[in-house]
Amino acid sequence: MFGRCFDKFAEYERLIHEVRERGGHFIKIMVSGIMDFNRYGELTGGTLEQHLIQDMAAAAHEMGFAVMAHVNTAEQIAWTLEAGADSIEHGYYMDNRCLDLLRETGAVWVPTFAPVENARKSGLFSETVLDRILKLHRENLQNALEKNVLVACGSDAGSFMVPPAEGCSIEEAYLKQAAGPELTENLSEILRKGNKKIRERF
Repeated sequence: MFGRCFDKFAEYERLIHEVRERGGHFIKIMVSGIMDFNRYGELTGGTLEQHLIQDMAAAAHEMGFAVMAHVNTAEQIAWTLEAGADSIEHGYYMDNRCLDLLRETGAVWVPTFAPVENARKSGLFSETVLDRILKLHRENLQNALEKNVLVACGSDAGSFMVPPAEGCSIEEAYLKQAAGPELTENLSEILRKGNKKIRERF
C-alpha cells in the first residue's frame, strides 16, 4: 500500500528506473510516518534522515521526475522543501518557516483535511487531539493563503473514510470551511493555480 522499500541507495535508483520503464510520471517519497489521531504531535513509524531526503529528491529530479512527498511535522517538512520537493502531501504540524519555504520554492501544498475531519466525526479517536490538529492546520492554511502559497485540492482518497469517487469534492468543501469567508475568493484563485501546476508538473 505504501510503495516499495529499499536498503541501499542503489536499490532506490533501480526503483526510479523501474518507474520510468513502467511509464510513471513522478516519484513519491514517504518522509515521515502516519498521523497518530490519539496523540497530538506524534506519528506512527519513523522519519527519513535529512541527507537521505536530499539524495532521494536529487536522484529523482536527475531522472526527470517530479517529487511528491508524504510528510508531516515542521522539521521534516522544512528538510523536504529544502531538498527541492515539488509538492508536500498532508503537511500537518508545519510552522511559519515551512510556509515561507513553500512560498520561496514554489512547491505546492496539498493539505488533505478530509481524513482528519472524517476521523473526528467517526467517534473512534480522541476528539480533543483531532480538534488541536485541525485548529493548527486551519491556521496554517489561512496563513498560506495570505502568503500566496500554492495550494492544491487532494483528498488522500482511500484513506480513513475518504471514498475515492467523492474525495476531491469532500476535500474542497473542507478547504473552503477552513479558509473562512474572508479568504474564500483567494482560495479559489490559489487552488486554480496550484491544481494547474500539479497537472503540468506531475
